[in-house]
Amino acid sequence: PSLVGSEMCKETDIKLYPKEPSVYRNYGYALLEVKDTANAIINYRKALAIDPDDYRALSFFERIKKK
Repeated sequence: PSLVGSEMCKETDIKLYPKEPSVYRNYGYALLEVKDTANAIINYRKALAIDPDDYRALSFFERIKKK
């Protein structure tokens, strides 16, 4: 799997919605799909820095930590 399309969407989304945690959360999920756990964690942390109560980001982050 490739993240080329996801990477371009992320860049556009960050420009349009820099304070939206879902941008980082969704990209983190895409990174998990291609087994890039380290960068997924970085993006989940960015989402949580914007919204510490983002239950989806918290859920994914907790699941990663259990592995």
